[in-house]
Amino acid sequence: MRNVKTLGLLGTGVIGGGWAARALHFGIDVIAADVKPEMEAWIRGAVANAEPALARLTFAPLPPKGTLSFTTELRAMAERADFIQENIPEQLALKQRMLAEVSRYAGPDVIIVPDSLPLTLRATITGCTFTFCNPALRIRSAPHVIAAFNCGVPLSRLPTWSHRYVSAA
Repeated sequence: MRNVKTLGLLGTGVIGGGWAARALHFGIDVIAADVKPEMEAWIRGAVANAEPALARLTFAPLPPKGTLSFTTELRAMAERADFIQENIPEQLALKQRMLAEVSRYAGPDVIIVPDSLPLTLRATITGCTFTFCNPALRIRSAPHVIAAFNCGVPLSRLPTWSHRYVSAA
């Protein structure tokens, strides 16, 4: 996996805005992609609105803030990103189409994280060519563990700390 210097956001609504604000605050550049050009103003406003609250989170020294760029071209975002977070509406056909397109242009070592807990992971990634298909790479919480297990990921491929969640489910 790459050292993440640039976060790619696929979708810039409320969830994308939150990802952008936190990444920028902690020094990570963000390239936000949305098919709607008017979302550029929205995400910039969301980031500006979040800044006062983020500034109160820590007194520790932080790196210089990251820079935000916006594009309506999914390819441009995918080619520049070190890590891609998908944040588009919970519409299976839309997610499949967008993730498949982004996966064609992202580097082979770029992890693409679909935000698809309500949908099954296997259905969401149908037709994709990217390497994020090993869900164990991005599992960080019990819901992700259970979703991965329900999608057929063998227990042996899940992080050891997660086994208790699968057993409880």
